[in-house]
Amino acid sequence: MTVEEVIDHDTGAWNFESIEGLLSDSKKQAIRLVPISLRFAGDRLIWPLEKFGSYSVKSGYHWINRLAGPRTINQASTSSPMTDLQWGHWGRATPRKPWK
Repeated sequence: MTVEEVIDHDTGAWNFESIEGLLSDSKKQAIRLVPISLRFAGDRLIWPLEKFGSYSVKSGYHWINRLAGPRTINQASTSSPMTDLQWGHWGRATPRKPWK
């Protein structure tokens, strides 16, 4: 089941009838607090660390460096060693095939 199936598009409100026995009252209340867009625009991926929601390597780099914590004032950002945690994030990217 998708979120869309729990929205009454005629009224623009949540409709829990189809999933009545699947959620606790506290979870239903938490969902009711989530506003429903009146535009019904399609879903899209958004990178929350950029003003317009598009991912950039620069913002990804800064995000990973924030995970590592503060560094000393004299340490250059381009020469700082990356931790295993930081490399783990970059390692999830799909490697490209080398040029022939």
